[in-house]
Amino acid sequence: VNKPSLPLAAGELSMTTATIVSTLSAIMGFSIAWIVGSPSLFWGFVGWFAAATAYSANVYPLLRWKRFPFATAFYMLISKALVVPVAYYMHMQNSINGGASLVSRPLLFAVGMLSAFSLSTIFFKDIPDIEGDRMHGIKSLAIRLGEKRVYWTCIWILEMAYVAAALVGATSSITWSKYATIISHLAMGMLLWIRAKSVDVNNAKAVQSMYMFLWQLFYVEYGLILLVR
Repeated sequence: VNKPSLPLAAGELSMTTATIVSTLSAIMGFSIAWIVGSPSLFWGFVGWFAAATAYSANVYPLLRWKRFPFATAFYMLISKALVVPVAYYMHMQNSINGGASLVSRPLLFAVGMLSAFSLSTIFFKDIPDIEGDRMHGIKSLAIRLGEKRVYWTCIWILEMAYVAAALVGATSSITWSKYATIISHLAMGMLLWIRAKSVDVNNAKAVQSMYMFLWQLFYVEYGLILLVR
């Protein structure tokens, strides 16, 4: 109902094929991390796999977290903002330097920014999905609070995160890092605001396009994190 053009919903991919592909992908991911011999990478994969399964799987009463808005937010925070950045950071630091500290300025910055993006994208996703969610009894935040309120809540979460990022940049003792962090995040915040103001919240296609734009900003942020020192 929400995305009829996707391969599984459109019938271009059978459930059997989808199950095989998913299973092989999981096995390959765990195997690569095991062969590399990196505990942080391996357990990062395990954590991401467990969180994503809890979010989607409809096999036990306590799973399929996507039915509940705050469980959904918890999934995104665990997977995108904690497990992935921390596990990958520990893996690279152990590989290059032989050890790592969890208390580092870039890592804390990354967790903070990715937390803001995780919350905003997961709540924003529910806006164009209202019709299908309502049909299947999923009481998303958009259904409970309304599309417009959730839309602007998500936008303001990111705008505050961009301002906070600029303030963090201002405290840097390295000149190039200071100005690069401030300018880039204020520019992204302005770009987001201009785009957000132009969207008709009642237009499902426009909202879906805005949702994809948020993901573009999300992945741009992975690059901007490198500027923080």
